[in-house]
Amino acid sequence: MTPKAPVYAKRIIEAPIERVFRAWTDPEDLKRWHAPEPAGILEAISENRVGGKRSITLIIAGQKYHLAGTYKEFDPPYKLVYNWEEPERPNNSITTVLFKQISDSQTELEVSYTNPAVGTEGMVQQGLLIIMDHLQQYVLTSD
Repeated sequence: MTPKAPVYAKRIIEAPIERVFRAWTDPEDLKRWHAPEPAGILEAISENRVGGKRSITLIIAGQKYHLAGTYKEFDPPYKLVYNWEEPERPNNSITTVLFKQISDSQTELEVSYTNPAVGTEGMVQQGLLIIMDHLQQYVLTSD
């Protein structure tokens, strides 16, 4: 079986690296931006350590989804690696998030998602781009 190419997205976020990292790992922050639809997250958990749990319960197009995983790497404020799967559609996906400080007020954010469930690659790519837009708006309007 040939491995699938990862889904990948990269963007410059207009915020300091520490703020972008915190937005990606603080459960209260996650609830405010990490969904394709506004106000779509019902619950977020982020136990910020290697072996810690990460989960989000969200609504997309009226359907409820629960995504859960475990941090494999947790290197603030530079790198996160976690598995990410839906119990209804098990897969071996790994998300890697790299944070690179460009300046005091800019962070390069690079996300790759390996082994998306078959047939979801386009949806995952679109979702990454949408949540990056939401993240940019969120960090500009919050502390």
